[in-house]
Amino acid sequence: SIPNIDTIIFCAGITNIVNCQRKKNLSNKININGLKKVLKKYKNKKNQIIYFSSTCVFDGKKPFQKIKDIRKPLNHYGYQKKVCEDLILNNKGLIIRAAKLVETSSSLIKKWKKDLKQGKNIFPYTGVNTSLISLKNIVEIIKYSIDKKKSGILHLSAPDEISYLDIAKILTIKLKIKINKIIPITVPKKLKKNFSKFCSLDVTDQVKKITKLKNSNKVLKEYLLK
Repeated sequence: SIPNIDTIIFCAGITNIVNCQRKKNLSNKININGLKKVLKKYKNKKNQIIYFSSTCVFDGKKPFQKIKDIRKPLNHYGYQKKVCEDLILNNKGLIIRAAKLVETSSSLIKKWKKDLKQGKNIFPYTGVNTSLISLKNIVEIIKYSIDKKKSGILHLSAPDEISYLDIAKILTIKLKIKINKIIPITVPKKLKKNFSKFCSLDVTDQVKKITKLKNSNKVLKEYLLK
């Protein structure tokens, strides 16, 4: 037992969309039941809980989804996030729906860099966008949320979207490798549910002011300099 909790920041879970789809029982146990256990054991009327959700609660048919837009998840991971959002709201907590954290793209970027340096082609999906934010943005929104004792829902997203094809192009420029090493492909049918066309969120002016959000290509270029 952990005494005297002022704020719970819930970050645990299986976040790989394919794994959540393939192992529904296990991911339900961790992503949904795990949150229920934390709420039951540690949440009370005096403390705050902050839960990170995802753009996957929406169907991605339009950009810049608003906080009150109808949630229509395409995959099981999105369904789990929707269930957990309802649990958080019922407990007067705060949901932060966050776009793609650039640091979580490291495995894909490292693979592409390795392949390009070895003279191999890379194969980004066409017709799929992402919206990149940084770990610094996450820290800023957490600090703001705790200081102001926020509850409800906040959105955190870049003011634009970037395609995976453009990410590949920026990478080739950075590595000074010919662009003909990029071979765009369509998303395989069996993976379609894992990718929505759009993934940006409508962000309030207050959150923009606090986090100083940057365009996705700038976030990516700054990450590649590290």
